[in-house]
Amino acid sequence: MAIVEQEVISDTRLNELNNSAALYIPDPDIPLTEENKYILNVLDTGFFYGIPISQENIRAAGLPLSHVIGQVPFPSLTNRWRSEPLTGSNIIESFEDIAGSILKARKLDLKGNLIVDPSAAEHIEAQDFSRIEELIRHFFYLENDGLHARRIRMLADLAVSGIRKTLEVKAKATIVNFGPGLFPLERSIIKELSEEERQKVRIIGIDVSKDILAYGLEERYIDQGIAIDMKKKNAEDYEKILPEADIVVFAEVLEHIDHASVFFANRILPWLRKRNAMLIGSIPNAVQLAEYINMITGINSPHQLRRPIFDDTNDHHSFHTVSSLAEMLTKIWGFREAGIVSNDVRIEANGNRAHLYAGLDCVTGGDRLIFWGIV
Repeated sequence: MAIVEQEVISDTRLNELNNSAALYIPDPDIPLTEENKYILNVLDTGFFYGIPISQENIRAAGLPLSHVIGQVPFPSLTNRWRSEPLTGSNIIESFEDIAGSILKARKLDLKGNLIVDPSAAEHIEAQDFSRIEELIRHFFYLENDGLHARRIRMLADLAVSGIRKTLEVKAKATIVNFGPGLFPLERSIIKELSEEERQKVRIIGIDVSKDILAYGLEERYIDQGIAIDMKKKNAEDYEKILPEADIVVFAEVLEHIDHASVFFANRILPWLRKRNAMLIGSIPNAVQLAEYINMITGINSPHQLRRPIFDDTNDHHSFHTVSSLAEMLTKIWGFREAGIVSNDVRIEANGNRAHLYAGLDCVTGGDRLIFWGIV
């Protein structure tokens, strides 16, 4: 059965979605295909071939759905995410400016705030990031991309809410970000904090790249940088290196680790429990809605099925869907509270067209899975 034979969204409804900023379309001059109009109608009506896809419709139909799906620790955030497209600003500086800042940072004495472990230099991603081509190769997805901008802003909202809750109890807070990249999250967090709040918050970046951490220190996105290969450290090491942590971030990191659930359970979780810290993070959804519809109709299949998982050209080693992530958070890691939301639902298997608000109603088809947990 061809997609084009199915019901597509009306032009009137399409205009309404555009005007509400629910749609993210970088190039509006490129017309929507009939297939994408069908996917939009699926998202708008909440039904795919008669199957309810929204959280409310799934529960109403009596189908099983893990309690953590769609759960948010701070309810006010849901209303904010439903009303703001969150794609209006760049989340990083230009690659030219970043390369220049790295060269400048190399000349500074950062020894007091930059700890460098020998294991970091051996990592494949410890590149010369003063070279613009290396920045583009590793971080191209962060430049002018509304999908990642929304993911970062949602993660920042979770982090800031956690920080403020911690400040109410302790009058200070420490946030540790594993793999901060070019610090889009830190930039977003700092913008949200008042000057008084920022003085009470210590931000620590963990990365294999000395260059990246020096850049973060130079731009004051972080207060301390620790260059280590986290795959070569265990919970006892983190006890010594990071005696304090209230919010811990693993965003777009776990998919790069072999057997990530076991690795995290053995090497990170014991340290996290002693800190009584909140975990926030994000991972790609292994099968997204645009890919799922293509699979059902036989038009195409997601890249995870087209090439071997252990392909040397693919640096993703751990794949998760919403249900497997929910099981990992609750049954494997044992968080007493946890939740999964999504930044948006893509309406193209390849491309940036997306329904920004659909991720809140259809987490299972979300582009990225944003998660949180409290031990």
